[in-house]
Amino acid sequence: MQILLDTTVQIERMFFKSKRKMIDRILKENDCYTSSYSLGEFNSNIVRDFVTLYNIMQMENNINDVVDKINEKVFNRNHKRVIYILNDICRLYDNKFDLVKEEIELYGKRLRARFMYLLNKQIINETSCNRANAIIRYSDGVAKLENYKCTKKDKFCRICEFWKEHVDELNVMNETEDVPEKFCEVLRKIRLNEKEAKGDNCRTVGDCIIVLETTKLNDHNVCTSNIKDFQPICDLLNVNIIDII
Repeated sequence: MQILLDTTVQIERMFFKSKRKMIDRILKENDCYTSSYSLGEFNSNIVRDFVTLYNIMQMENNINDVVDKINEKVFNRNHKRVIYILNDICRLYDNKFDLVKEEIELYGKRLRARFMYLLNKQIINETSCNRANAIIRYSDGVAKLENYKCTKKDKFCRICEFWKEHVDELNVMNETEDVPEKFCEVLRKIRLNEKEAKGDNCRTVGDCIIVLETTKLNDHNVCTSNIKDFQPICDLLNVNIIDII
């Protein structure tokens, strides 16, 4: 069975031991895929938060001070993800701060390989998401992430073409009350003008995009733990949810 994994599941299998075994079993028993859009989401969240952690670590001398600085400087979902990454790398190196600090750059290089572990190497590329090309640059003890941002003015992806190709599904989502409210305003804008699909609007309807990407598979399945947002979209578009909860 062919299955597309959403970004949340990818993150959970990296950082949640309680879910990793179940997700990896699904991957081993099926033909599982990711997309450039999902990889772009991963880069602009997990990889960007890794860069934040890297730069904090360069300024501190022990794990407790690193945690204090994270609590002081990082907030909301970014805070949670930075703590996930810190816990993961500390676990890998047995909480030995000198070794963690020495190996953290190597950890950053391995993030993409871990993202692709057990997945079909053929990445679905309907959107040509430029964020999938994000790269970490290191210079003088400072890490910077390049190519992880996009705006309505940028022209380096094909999200507008993507929505033109899925205009029928876009119309279906606009003509029902079942779609979650947080998607509705953006979907209406895209229906009126596909150029509205770029930038923040693109990120807002990311779940819709991932569901639509399953049309590139023989089996229209998506694996997610975000049932609340995915279920109404999948029901509308006849996509099956592979639930890991």
